[in-house]
Amino acid sequence: MSDVKVFIIVSHPRSGSTFLANNLRQFEEFNCVMEPFHQHTAVVTQHIIGGFGDSGRNYLRMLEDENLDLHQYSHEHVLRYLKDLKGLCSKPYLVLKLFPGHLPFNALQLLLKTVDGVVFLNRNVVHSYISNQIAKENNVYGGKDTSNEQPEFSTSGFVWWNNYLSDFMLKVEDFVFKSQIANIRLSYESLLQANNATDFLKSRMNAFGLELNIVANTK
Repeated sequence: MSDVKVFIIVSHPRSGSTFLANNLRQFEEFNCVMEPFHQHTAVVTQHIIGGFGDSGRNYLRMLEDENLDLHQYSHEHVLRYLKDLKGLCSKPYLVLKLFPGHLPFNALQLLLKTVDGVVFLNRNVVHSYISNQIAKENNVYGGKDTSNEQPEFSTSGFVWWNNYLSDFMLKVEDFVFKSQIANIRLSYESLLQANNATDFLKSRMNAFGLELNIVANTK
């Protein structure tokens, strides 16, 4: 679809972004592709196929047939890549997720200038650091529950983590606000505490002027 609206979740590892995306998928109008700019091609491939199915597979084959490296193409031709993803999307709204390190900042700026809205998602930095340590120690990512694990806590590691996330989020927020890009702020904690996360998200996404319908239960 050429008239697809694009929304970017700007967040960080272990922030609840998978939980957010899964709740957005409860609406008929959203197609969520988790990390299309990830540093590792295998991860991007997984997410494109997961988000677009057979259309995604055919798209990846096309890039391969044209001898285009997916990582290089997505980073050096970010707007063309975004147009490709919009073309693969069969729903009115496409949601993409971006973390620190996914794109050089100049490419990120180009991307943000073209989207229809930005969702900033934060989580308590101590909780995200602990959860990330557990994920690294156990090689468990992508929304897996790590609440029962006990990691090693490094003060220097936490300070680095806090600065790394804060620098990225503040830099992106500054650019978004100065560029007057439509945006909303969410926290993982607010999603968890909501009586109904889907209703909560519907009310928050209304800031973008979206009409949303919950997917009918087919059971």
